Amino acid sequence: MDRGPSLPTLVLLSMSIPPLQPGYTMSTTHRTQPTHTEVLSVMRLLADVAALKSDPPAQRQLLVEGLCRMVGTNQAFLFAANGWSIDSSPIFTHQTLTADQDPVFLQYMSQFGVRLRLEADPFCHHSIRSPATLQNYSFEDVLPTHDAELDFPDLVEVRHAGRVADGLVSLFRTGEGGRSVVGVGMHQFGQSGRLSDRDRNLVAFAVAELKNLVDRGHVTLAAGAVPGLTPRLQQVLDRLLAGQAPKTIARELSLSVETVREHFQRLYRHFQVSGRDELAAKFIGQIRASPMSKLSERP
Repeated sequence: MDRGPSLPTLVLLSMSIPPLQPGYTMSTTHRTQPTHTEVLSVMRLLADVAALKSDPPAQRQLLVEGLCRMVGTNQAFLFAANGWSIDSSPIFTHQTLTADQDPVFLQYMSQFGVRLRLEADPFCHHSIRSPATLQNYSFEDVLPTHDAELDFPDLVEVRHAGRVADGLVSLFRTGEGGRSVVGVGMHQFGQSGRLSDRDRNLVAFAVAELKNLVDRGHVTLAAGAVPGLTPRLQQVLDRLLAGQAPKTIARELSLSVETVREHFQRLYRHFQVSGRDELAAKFIGQIRASPMSKLSERP
């Protein structure tokens, strides 16, 4: 079995601490740098993640849970997206959330690409416009003033309700032309303390090293086909989860709108849900049991 690179190999691959790569900056004061102990903890986590190469859902869950514990945030999520440019229609292709899920924030996440355009989120809005390979944002970066908040009412509503006290997003561009991204979001809820510069730099370091593993094929982020679906239903599912309207799906697949709606109903029955929002929620990384793994266990 291919268990991926060992910890010493990962340390050698990193080459330097912190990694200095194009488009990436990290505060270099001693106070805000990750300690060597923290860096080794990240590398051990990534070695364990790489060892689960044959089980991508388990890889993703271990990665996001491990980073959440390491930084001490209330919740974290791993995501992958395509079309990450201002001249395209960016969509999330995958999300995995940690076990502790705030219900209001979970609802906000489930609407990405369905009722909310990704550009309606300030983190997405800023990163889509940046050509940098590695990017790292805090709330202060994307919502520096009250006037800036007026452009992103959906997230601001969740934040001002006391649900999100602080947060950061770290990601990297990948794929042809850098039009795909992989990253993590980390959030503090309620009265939890603010995230420090060291927390931010630790997450940025982890995501930079995650890029090394993804580039070398040790971490798989593509969701792949869902067992039990016909190729046509898989095509409809992919587009439904991307937030496309029935008319758009019908046009792309050369189907009638009525046929597309019939496929929607077949998907709802297949996943035992009542509608589109509930189906989308199923594909936001379920705790240690993704819809794909559940389906594969059915007789």
